Amino acid sequence: MLLQQLRHLIGTKRAIPDRLAKIRELKAMIGNPVAVDLVERSTAPESFSSRGEKIVRQRLQRLQKYNATAARKPPIAMLQKIALQSIDLATERHITDVVKIAEAIFENLPPAQKQALNMNRKMASAAAALHDFGKLLVPSAVLRKTAPLTEKDWALIKQHPLFSEILLTLFGFSAETANAAKQHHLSYDLQSGYPAGFFSKLSEVSRLVAVADAIEAMTAGRFNRQPKSMVGAMKQLHAGEGTQFDPKYAEALIVAFRKDSSFRQWWKARREQYRLRRSSEPRALERKRLPNTRRVLDDRQ
Repeated sequence: MLLQQLRHLIGTKRAIPDRLAKIRELKAMIGNPVAVDLVERSTAPESFSSRGEKIVRQRLQRLQKYNATAARKPPIAMLQKIALQSIDLATERHITDVVKIAEAIFENLPPAQKQALNMNRKMASAAAALHDFGKLLVPSAVLRKTAPLTEKDWALIKQHPLFSEILLTLFGFSAETANAAKQHHLSYDLQSGYPAGFFSKLSEVSRLVAVADAIEAMTAGRFNRQPKSMVGAMKQLHAGEGTQFDPKYAEALIVAFRKDSSFRQWWKARREQYRLRRSSEPRALERKRLPNTRRVLDDRQ
């Protein structure tokens, strides 16, 4: 919350008595030069538009809600949801959708494959809900950045699977859930993704979450790329079977798109929500098109 207060003090055009003194005091209270530097580099003095002022004020309100809720010690998953809403709404939406996709993948596995797995729907759902838990330790200025990420930004982003494992283990979640969070950005053949060098084999639940995570990222779009259509995403999913994606989970998702009427209905509603959001809030993509050279598993989400 202190970082958001610092951002507001720096960027607001409103008259703030003793602004510089308050900024110095907040920096001392934060006590993290790296985080302060990120805020200062991403926030020009007195630069907020009226819309920017509103966005930052709303983030502060969400943070206050999080702090008030945390004091009542609710379930960790609830705290994660509120915390991610406060630092990055796109990440919170991403997680909600990944859960739905992961559940559809599991439900549309052939019965024989489902019975052979040491996994159930609840495990798949929990792993999907918590796969990005470590992003709570990534500065919000990096998560929300619309300009191309620097090498330093990418180094921070690529730490979030390790952060997730540490936090989930600390909070007492199962080893399966923690491992899935750590492994979900690695390709099925272990030839790409991050963090590299830790594993000789991926867990089943991490492979399932990796497919759900990637398909959500493909179809939601990012600042430098338009979202793929369902058909385009299915083509990329099929092309990555056996290398980027576990074939059985890729095929289960394709089955869900083709035959699961409930999932297709949810997907249609999701697509419409994204269409309305893009039409009401034009993003950097519509103002400045940038080339995309990153693979899906190296995407920020």
